[in-house]
Amino acid sequence: MGQRLTVELEAIDTSKRPGHGIVMLNYSKHLVSFMALDTTRQKTVVQLPTSNTEVPDQTVLARTAYQLLWSSWPVWAPGERRTAIISLVLRLPQDMTLHVSVVFEDMAGPAAAQRWSEAVL
Repeated sequence: MGQRLTVELEAIDTSKRPGHGIVMLNYSKHLVSFMALDTTRQKTVVQLPTSNTEVPDQTVLARTAYQLLWSSWPVWAPGERRTAIISLVLRLPQDMTLHVSVVFEDMAGPAAAQRWSEAVL
């Protein structure tokens, strides 16, 4: 609690054509005081620091609100590896689950999108 935690997740375009990727991150916003998603390694970071420093009571926890961060990987080439970096600071001393989804859409047409999803504890 109170220390920055960083997780890196890697995805590879396994199709034979270029596409467009979207990375989505769902998390319980009351559990963190800072959350960032970086998908470019070029300082393009989405950040959601929480201004409220109060610890929510049990009635607030029962109505847990989730936050969504997302970023785009335009022109994702076949065989290309992409990395999503998630940094967070926990506000409460309890376990937390992050749900990370990667969606790949073929640029050639409206074919079915490839989806990858992982829960990170």
